[in-house]
Amino acid sequence: MVLLPLKIPLYYTVPDPKLHPSRFGSTIAMSFIWLIALSYIMAESVETLGRLIGIDSYTMGITVSAAGTSFPRSEEHTSELQSQP
Repeated sequence: MVLLPLKIPLYYTVPDPKLHPSRFGSTIAMSFIWLIALSYIMAESVETLGRLIGIDSYTMGITVSAAGTSFPRSEEHTSELQSQP
């Protein structure tokens, strides 16, 4: 339910390659467009948050980059540990 505002525009703008195999190029293109747009929004949001709490944008960028690369790895390791007997 939380992701519904994101899922609705994605559903209508990115063609499903399983339903339309001939449109895989537009699926890739729209995925890149969404990636660029959401990355821009995230960067602007982090910069604004940093200004509000008094941290310069460089420090906020490094922190978010570090967190962005660490969280997927930690999730991967957690799922591996849970799947082991």
